[in-house]
Amino acid sequence: MNEETQAQPSSGTDSADIHDRVAEAYYGLMGPKFMRDTQNRIHWICREIQGKNVLDVGCSQGIVPILLAREGLKVIGVDSSPKAIDEATRYLASEPKQVRKNVSFVNSDFLSWDFHGLNIDTVVMSEVLEHLTRPDYFIETAARILARKGRLIVTVPFGINDFIDHKHTFYLLKPLRLIAKHFDIVDLDVLGSWLGVVADRRTGADRGTETFRPTIALMEKLESAFYQTERSLRDELSLARTKQEEANRKYRGATEQITALKQRVTQEEKGRQVSKQRLAQVPAQQKQAQSCLQAERTAPQQQLVQVSAEGQVKEVVAHEAEGNLLRMEAELEAGRIQLEEANQKHRAATEQVTALQQRVTQEETARQAAEQVWAQATTRLEQAQSDLQEVEQTQSDLQEERAGLLRQLAQVTA
Repeated sequence: MNEETQAQPSSGTDSADIHDRVAEAYYGLMGPKFMRDTQNRIHWICREIQGKNVLDVGCSQGIVPILLAREGLKVIGVDSSPKAIDEATRYLASEPKQVRKNVSFVNSDFLSWDFHGLNIDTVVMSEVLEHLTRPDYFIETAARILARKGRLIVTVPFGINDFIDHKHTFYLLKPLRLIAKHFDIVDLDVLGSWLGVVADRRTGADRGTETFRPTIALMEKLESAFYQTERSLRDELSLARTKQEEANRKYRGATEQITALKQRVTQEEKGRQVSKQRLAQVPAQQKQAQSCLQAERTAPQQQLVQVSAEGQVKEVVAHEAEGNLLRMEAELEAGRIQLEEANQKHRAATEQVTALQQRVTQEETARQAAEQVWAQATTRLEQAQSDLQEVEQTQSDLQEERAGLLRQLAQVTA
């Protein structure tokens, strides 16, 4: 089945190590960049395979065994994680019958598994050694079970990797010295953030003795790898700085908006207080008007008994007073409406202030996260520069040693 249409198992994992999800990374479920990096590393491993019988130690979700089995190789995948073997088995179940016949998955510890009777041409250890406190035991076991002139293919993270389960940081010399005790180094490559080593089993008298010596070519590869790492760190640092500047800009904008809204709320509050004061005065004015009206109503009635003509005039005045009272009641209602509108505006402004304060908090959190990324990137850059200085010193020592050998050769020739 094609990789694009193959059924995918669940992506859930409890591990912090991305290698436990290598198949998902290979099929692009973790983003296009990580897909390309993972595919480059896995395809490089497959190209370096020697012979027909392969053992993949720490096979995880089984992507390497499945790819090799599609090309007719016999592959055993070993992993100590039951969950990883279950995932690998589910991936394999969607393959054709012939591919399934070429693959066996075993849930076991590599050091305790019985390899008696197996004729292994190539052992693959991809993203395994950095998880071990004693990776030399795995290298020794691989040398013991491999056929004569068998091949070992190793990949490890190149440089600092902060995954919680990683127990080693590898650059170039450490993994090469580890492997060179039992194998002859055939090839190595820096695959982005991974280091890949190809080595053939040594069968001579010096087996078990470290024979690796750094060369100018290796130093050049290491220098190139450090350049790529430093370039990547500087790019990350620049991106973090840009994000921080953007976060600061948003923070300033939000602060300005909050200040403007606070001023607006203050103005609305003043207006609301004025309306409230006016509304408080209305009952007294209404009571006064009612008293006046009552007095005006009583006076015309008394005068009506005395003078009918004057009573008619007073009645007109009473009607006018009633009209005044109705107008005052209308003004009172209008004042209540204005007060309600002011209260609504005040509540809306308060909600806007709360939302902007939450936004400012989020922006502040993002800015602090960007500062942390910047600080981490700066630390990694300083570490890389320090390692580069050590490498340059080693290269200088090698060049001096070479010059001394050339002088001795010149003396001998003379």
